[in-house]
Parts: sequence; C-alpha cells; structure tokens
Amino acid sequence: MKLKNLLFIGVAVLFAFSSCNRDNDSAVSIVGTWKYDTMEFDVVANDPATTLLANGVLGAVSSMLDMTIVFREDGTYTATISGIEEIIPELGGNETNDGVWSLENGRLIIDGIAIIDHRLSRNRLTLSTPPNLLDLLSDLLNVIGDEFLGMPGDEILEMLGITRFNMSVHFNRQ
Repeated sequence: MKLKNLLFIGVAVLFAFSSCNRDNDSAVSIVGTWKYDTMEFDVVANDPATTLLANGVLGAVSSMLDMTIVFREDGTYTATISGIEEIIPELGGNETNDGVWSLENGRLIIDGIAIIDHRLSRNRLTLSTPPNLLDLLSDLLNVIGDEFLGMPGDEILEMLGITRFNMSVHFNRQ
C-alpha cells in the first residue's frame, strides 16, 4: 500500500467515524457534491520539533489538497482525493474510494462505521475528529502497521510522541 493510501485512510477515518449535528435546518440533505475548502488541525507531540514538523506537513497538505465527495440518493458515495503528490511525489496521482453511506438515528454512517463528528448546513459540511482519535488511530495503525509499516500502531504513535491530534475538514456544496 502506498503512503498515499495511508493518507486516504486517514481522511476516510474522518468520514467513517461520524455523528450528526445539524445547523438549524432539519430538512438539509447530505445528498450532492461536496468540494474540499479548508482544513483546521492541531497536533502536539512530546518533542517540539515533531510538533512543528507534523503541523508543517499538515499545513502543506491542506494547501495542496483537492478532494470531492459525492453522496448519492441510492446510499452510495465516491470520494476523490488529489494534490498531495505535489508535496510527496511518491504518493502518485488521484485516489478514488467508493462505498456506502446512510443516516441512522441522526448519525452519518460511512461504510458501516460511525465515529467522527460532523456538522451539516445547507451549503457546508464539516467533518471533525473525535476526542478519542489517538485511540482510533492507534487501532487503525495496528491493523495496517505491521504489514505496511513494519511495527504496531501504538509503537508508531509512541515513537512519534503524539499526544494530541485534532482536525476538522470543511467542504462546500457544489
């Protein structure tokens, strides 16, 4: 798996782990095309150099990122991400992911998983990391870490010394 796929998985974590809050309009539908607008992030590590590097890399990624998500009425979605290869050429070109989504009991479910906060208004969709993101990230890295990175996820996070990771990704309706 390429490093780009790992980044795509990270963004997919934002989609996959979602709970719903609506902004004053219960008739707002997520169905439609959503285009990436901005990203806010805050990463803190034990080592100030790692904190600076992580925030710098995310800042560069956020400025180059191009992402579109299409939620269809039939309960399917397509997410396309590109632009990151300009920062990290090894990541290659566009990455596309198809899957299923649903709204159940006020929660956005992506590919059967619901964990991240999201806010939906008429023309704006915001996906944000949950408070327990480091635990979720460790679990995700444990699944893929040994095979692709050569060490378990909790060891990766411990090695990096990351103590806080918060991110919100904002999309505008097209």
